[in-house]
Amino acid sequence: MRFIISNPNFNIPTSNLTKLSLLALNYSENINQKVENEFLKHSLIFIEFLNVNFSNISFKNFVNLCSLNSLKFSYCKDTNPLDRYEILNFASFKLKKLEFCSNTWNKNIELTIIKYLGTSLQILKLRNKESITIPIVENILTYCLNLIILKIITCFKNIDLLVFHHFKSLRIRKLVVNFIYNNAYDMSEVFMSLTDNLSINVKEITFYIYTQKQQLHFKTFLENCHNYLENINFIGYFCTGTDIFKPILNYIERSNNCLKFLKVYDGNKY
Repeated sequence: MRFIISNPNFNIPTSNLTKLSLLALNYSENINQKVENEFLKHSLIFIEFLNVNFSNISFKNFVNLCSLNSLKFSYCKDTNPLDRYEILNFASFKLKKLEFCSNTWNKNIELTIIKYLGTSLQILKLRNKESITIPIVENILTYCLNLIILKIITCFKNIDLLVFHHFKSLRIRKLVVNFIYNNAYDMSEVFMSLTDNLSINVKEITFYIYTQKQQLHFKTFLENCHNYLENINFIGYFCTGTDIFKPILNYIERSNNCLKFLKVYDGNKY
């Protein structure tokens, strides 16, 4: 049985449930009561915290959810000291997927969560205007040794180009890149920095392209990146004629047919 609980005042009828696998919690009311139910310890596998203020929330019961494998923080905030998150070091669960989405809290909170829950992570999704920073990538390199997929959704103009120097050391297999911007900005340096520092461990890459200008950057990427990509996904809103296919064909030839899968989506149809 699967439930999504989004109303903070909703009382879970524990006497009638044998399994609850998904739980969405918002506005922080009664969160401690919801996660302390004994039956949740062995059945709950996913929690999304939506618009939650963690200032008055304890993680004492949260760390006992031994079956939890997916966790999402969306639009959350916290104004209290960071040391309350240290208890995550004693979590009984092995998290496989972690997602941060537009949270307005101390930046060190996400660093701490990655530090203590990153060991077993396979998928990490970062969505924020400043989601990719050097400390974040350093923590990924240090604590997320089993990470397979890294998804980045961010505003490119807030990126410190030095962060890409650390990308060479990434052990991930799949990278999803979604740099949100408009034609008023030139992001050629961002693409070149990513291209020059892309780890050879990355075998699959996905790009979201919103403008014709970005499409040109995609061409630059293919002309300069390493030759070991096996899967390229291109989701674009300006797929015009052969302009998008020519650099791909050139890459296939240059990489000695290493590329196995090519997917080109027209974003206007999705």
